[in-house]
Amino acid sequence: MDDAAPVPIEGPEMPAPLRLPRELMAEPAAVEGAPPRVFVEVVGRRALPDDVDRDDVEDLVAGVLGPDGEITGAGGGASGWNLDIEVDPARATELVRLIAAALVEQDLGWVTLRSEDEATGRAAAEMAGQ
Repeated sequence: MDDAAPVPIEGPEMPAPLRLPRELMAEPAAVEGAPPRVFVEVVGRRALPDDVDRDDVEDLVAGVLGPDGEITGAGGGASGWNLDIEVDPARATELVRLIAAALVEQDLGWVTLRSEDEATGRAAAEMAGQ
């Protein structure tokens, strides 16, 4: 497939890069007819507590987003974990603050939230006003 680019997937069950056609790697906002979205990354640069896993954080974030956003990707590795989300631009600021508050409520105020226009992001505790 000439139109495919390698997409590395880490983990013991996937030793070789997966190849996807370029059209499947398009940004949702770039797809004709799709509403524009703002990209936000939720980043954990350390391990989660023993009683919390990334799926729990994903469920928490999805609950906050409701119909105004979606989780479009997730990953993890030796340096931490992340969730990629896309939100309605009209509610982006509000949703990021709500996600930050929900993370703080779960003692995850150290988790970083980074929007597409930021280089490093900020801790949820800082964004929630704590």
